[in-house]
Amino acid sequence: MKGIFWVGCILGVLLAPARVQAHGGEAHPLLFINGSWFDGEHFVPRTYYSVEGKLRAKYEGAVDDTIDLAGRFVVPPYADAHSHAFSDSTEYARDAARFVTAGILYVKNPNNPAS
Repeated sequence: MKGIFWVGCILGVLLAPARVQAHGGEAHPLLFINGSWFDGEHFVPRTYYSVEGKLRAKYEGAVDDTIDLAGRFVVPPYADAHSHAFSDSTEYARDAARFVTAGILYVKNPNNPAS
C-alpha cells in the first residue's frame, strides 16, 4: 500500500500542476492506463484514477482526460536524505531543476534542522 501512496505523490507533483493550469485552476478526474506500477516489490500492470488529489484503483464517475503511460514504469519519487544543496539561495532554481530532472522530489539539508 505504501507504493501506491508514493506513486500518487509523484504523479501529483509532476502532472497536477499542468492539469490544474489547463483547466482554469480546477482539479479534474484523470485516468492512467497501460502503466507498470511499483507495488513495493514488483512492477504490476494496473489502471489508476486521480480524483480530488487522490490515486484510486476504482472510480465510477466520468474522467476528463486519459493518460496512456504506454508501458512505462511508475515508481515512487526519490529522496536525498543528506544534501547540502539549497544552502545558497542564489542557486535555488538551478539546484531544484537538477534534483527534479534526476527524479528526486524530497531533499533534506542537515544544516537546516527545522525543515
